[in-house]
Amino acid sequence: MEFLKISLLRKLGINGFTTTYLFPAVSTTTQIIGRLLRDLDRYRKVAVLLDGRFYRYRRYMPKWLVSRMKPVRLFQFLNTSIWR
Repeated sequence: MEFLKISLLRKLGINGFTTTYLFPAVSTTTQIIGRLLRDLDRYRKVAVLLDGRFYRYRRYMPKWLVSRMKPVRLFQFLNTSIWR
């Protein structure tokens, strides 16, 4: 039975790295961004995930977050109008 479970998890792409490091990192990041967005004031909010791995592992993130993500080069981000 254990072999079948391990085989199924491997087919889904879930391994020790995924359960030990990736899921907790995605969960913590999602909670932090959710708290930022739920704040009641009216200011514009921007969450910047500087590590490119967040975009690579977006399939593990909730749909409400993924739909708002877009990859941007750091130079492009620093030249946007929100800093002026």
